[in-house]
Amino acid sequence: MSDAEFKALINFYALFYGRIIIPDTFFINNQHLLRLIGTKGGEDYLKGRIIVPALRNNMKSLADLYSGFEKNHTLVSDHMDKGEELGILESVTSDQCLKWNKSDIAQNFTRNIAANLGNLELDTVQKRVFQDQVLQQSRDNVPMTRKRLRDLILHMIQLDERAKSTLLNYIDINYNFNIPNYFQCSAAYPERIAKPHEEKVSPDQVFFKEHHWSQRQAQVIAKNNTVSTSIFNMGILSSLQPDQILYIRKQKEYKRLMKSFRRMGNARKEEEIEDSIFDFIYMYENELPKIVTRDIKQQVVKQRKVLRIQTLFKGATNEGTDLGINYIGMALDGVEQMIGSRLIGQLVNIVTGPMAKKTQRKINRLDFKGRCKVEQLKNDRNIYDTIRSFSLNSLRK
Repeated sequence: MSDAEFKALINFYALFYGRIIIPDTFFINNQHLLRLIGTKGGEDYLKGRIIVPALRNNMKSLADLYSGFEKNHTLVSDHMDKGEELGILESVTSDQCLKWNKSDIAQNFTRNIAANLGNLELDTVQKRVFQDQVLQQSRDNVPMTRKRLRDLILHMIQLDERAKSTLLNYIDINYNFNIPNYFQCSAAYPERIAKPHEEKVSPDQVFFKEHHWSQRQAQVIAKNNTVSTSIFNMGILSSLQPDQILYIRKQKEYKRLMKSFRRMGNARKEEEIEDSIFDFIYMYENELPKIVTRDIKQQVVKQRKVLRIQTLFKGATNEGTDLGINYIGMALDGVEQMIGSRLIGQLVNIVTGPMAKKTQRKINRLDFKGRCKVEQLKNDRNIYDTIRSFSLNSLRK
C-alpha cells in the first residue's frame, strides 16, 4: 500500500464514521500512519478527533510504549529515524487517546477463543481436541495469550496440518479484532491478510452475525449508486487535508448521516438511512469545488454573502436611502450594520439587479474554477475494491 492509498482510506472512513479508533501498536509499527500524522497539518486528525489512538492504561503515552517495545526488542520496523518517530509520538497527548485496560482486553480475548470455536469448519474430533486444551487452561487459570495458544497448536500432535493452519488463523483473527470487538466498533483489516484463500476462516464468521449493525452500515453505503462518485476516487481522497475533512464533518448532512447510522437496528428507518447517504454524497460533491483550494472556498463564501445581502434588499422601497453602485465597494462589516438597521425598520434601496447578476457570475466562475481543480485531482484509480477487501467493513455488492 502506498502512502496516498493509506491516506485515501483514512479520509474515506472519516467521511462515513464518527471516529477512527486505531490501536496503539499501529503508531509504533505502521509507517504510513506515522508519516500521515507527522505531516504539516497531520496533527489535525488527532485534534479533530478523526483519529483516536487506543492506548493501554498502563502507559502514559505512545512514546512510553515505544520505549517499552525498544527495551523488549519487539520493534518491527526501522524505516524512520528514531528521533523523528519519537517526535511524532510525543506530539500525541494522553487526552487525545481512548484508554483500555489490559486485563479486560485479555478476558475478552479468552472468552472469544472459547465461544466461537463452533463456527469453524473443522473436523469435529480435531476441534474437540483443541477445545479440551482451551478448557483445561481456563480451569487452570492460565492466561490465554496469542503466543501461548500458537505454541500450543504447533506442538499438538493430534492435529493435522490443515487443522493447525485453520486454528492458527482463528487465533490471529481473534487477536487482531479483539480491541474493536471489545468496544463494539466497526473494524477495518485487510481481508487478504485475515483470510488466506486456503483457509475457511473469516472475521465475519468469527465475530459477527448476518445483521450486525457495523456490517449492515457498510452494506447500506454500497447499496447506493456511489461507486463512480468522488467518494471513492483515490486522487480526490488522498488530496483532502484534515481541515477540509473537518469542514465536511461540520455540515448538517454529515451530522444527519451519523444520526441515521445510530438507527441501524430499526428496519423502518432503512429508507431514511439511504436518503441521508444520498444527501451527504450530494453535499460532498457540491462542496468539493469550494474546498479543494482554500482561496476558492474563501472567495465563494464571501461572494455568496454579498449575494445574500443583495437579495435581502430587493424588497426595499424608495422611502429609504439610495446607495446605488457605491454599495459594491463597502466593507462587509458596514453592510452588516446596514442589515441591522434594515431589520429595525430603516429601509434601504439598492440597485440590485445588475449587481446581483454580476455577483452570481463571479460565484459561477469561481465554482467552475473549483470544478476544474477537482477534475485535475481525479485519477483513474477507484478504491472501491480496496475498501471491500477490508473485512467487517467490506462493502458488499
